[in-house]
Amino acid sequence: MVSKKARGVLTKKGPFQLAVCHFLEQNIGPDKLYSLGFGFPNKRAFKVGLKQHLYCPVDKIIEASWPPTSPLEQQSFTIEEINTKSTDLTSALIEIDALWQSMKEDATDVAIGYRDSNWIKHRYIEKPFADYLLYFIRENTAQGLLILKQHPNSEMELLDIIGSRNQTHNLINAAKSIATSKNCKRIYAWCTPSALSWFKESEPTIKETDIIIPGNNVNNSDHALRVKGKWWLLGGDTDFR
Repeated sequence: MVSKKARGVLTKKGPFQLAVCHFLEQNIGPDKLYSLGFGFPNKRAFKVGLKQHLYCPVDKIIEASWPPTSPLEQQSFTIEEINTKSTDLTSALIEIDALWQSMKEDATDVAIGYRDSNWIKHRYIEKPFADYLLYFIRENTAQGLLILKQHPNSEMELLDIIGSRNQTHNLINAAKSIATSKNCKRIYAWCTPSALSWFKESEPTIKETDIIIPGNNVNNSDHALRVKGKWWLLGGDTDFR
């Protein structure tokens, strides 16, 4: 706890401001190790960084949700769960890289993080205590990858997808089918408006959140603002979901 008398210090040159400013100055911006950075603070936390001239607003998070699929609905695809505990994932990783190549071709107008096999292994498969569900959606060959997480409240979270844009509708339908098989009452996803635009055909229910995506305001805010409204992010782009 911080005394009310001392709280004002933290908004000027306190530990938070000094640590974040140093990190951003050294690591994120033109000619730095990382060109762009982002985070997922809520409005209250974002205002702290904004007041200290650390953040600039570049995007926001919306929650999209869908009901589970009726068990009677027929689908044109098959669903194959990936055994992430397998000692040999070579063929699965090759397919993931092929799907990522297809996705990149449809994502040239947005800012999107790498979703190749190395990243999928690091983020979802090798993460300690990970409980993620990974599925290939197939029509003979793999058409897409779903990454899901089942929560104790009978809800399923869609954390990530990999595949071409024209397969998104099938991926959402597959996710709804999986939710049904797991007795989940709904499936939902955090997404930026750019990512949400890929889901329009699936007619999700939309709810605003208080999550704001910040850009780096320290080195060159104009550089961060080049991708204002163009981030393609889902819940899996966080490090805490």
